[in-house]
Amino acid sequence: MKIIDINGGLGNQMFQYAFGRSISLHAKQELKLDISNFETYELRTYLLNCFSITGSIATKKELDKYKIQSKYLKYLKYLIKNSHLFKNIKIGKMYFEKQGFSYDPNVFLSHSAYYVGYWQSYKYFENIRDILLKEFSINTMTDTTNLAMLSNIENTSSISLHIRRGDYVTNKHTNSIHGTCSLTYYVNAINIMSQNLDNPTFFIFSDDIQWVKDNLKIEYPTYYVDFNDDSPEKDIILMSKCQHNIIANSSFSWWGAWLNNYSNKIIIAPKNWVNNNNINTIDLIPKDWKRL
Repeated sequence: MKIIDINGGLGNQMFQYAFGRSISLHAKQELKLDISNFETYELRTYLLNCFSITGSIATKKELDKYKIQSKYLKYLKYLIKNSHLFKNIKIGKMYFEKQGFSYDPNVFLSHSAYYVGYWQSYKYFENIRDILLKEFSINTMTDTTNLAMLSNIENTSSISLHIRRGDYVTNKHTNSIHGTCSLTYYVNAINIMSQNLDNPTFFIFSDDIQWVKDNLKIEYPTYYVDFNDDSPEKDIILMSKCQHNIIANSSFSWWGAWLNNYSNKIIIAPKNWVNNNNINTIDLIPKDWKRL
């Protein structure tokens, strides 16, 4: 079996699942998910069960067999993630991802293993896109508010625009790693969309809608999606239904864009995904997306 360590927010969880789904199919092995992190992680909850995924939850017995059982495990994860001395590294039956977004074909192992990392490269799972489009779908888009917004999206030249603030602003450590996309980035992206599309309509997604209203002025029809705080998967689905996407340096809107199945889509992503210019993100952003 392949066991995947699941942690972080919904976008990160989707990357981890997509990676696990791909390597398990390649090895023709069962996919198991370790969600034990959320027993002590107060900031995030396990959210993949909102989708039609096929991976099952790993049992304690399975985890005891494959996972290093040590109070020092979190320090080992931190050391490997942040040290420039390591590439992806195998310890026992566990495989740890090095910091960064580089695709590593060597992770497609034939034997059973436990994987720790974020695995944020589309190259890991681009060959199973059709499978993921089905599995990252929901059956709960039944409320009138979301259905009305979906109708607006489907009947306009729709563009999703995501602005990530939240802990990217309030948490000093997170801000030092990620930073935020500038207003100039969004203004330039809006200009590109308006120059290439007739009658564009913008759908704004953000964890700080009021800040967006106060600081980003858009001279085109604009809708603010501010009603899915308890159901983030619905925002991802709404973003994916837009014809075009302007994303933040966030795995959340990355997935909204990647799941977009419109044939002539324009997707704009920031050049600077993280503050560290030494971290290569070439394997994170698909080649047909435009980077600003």
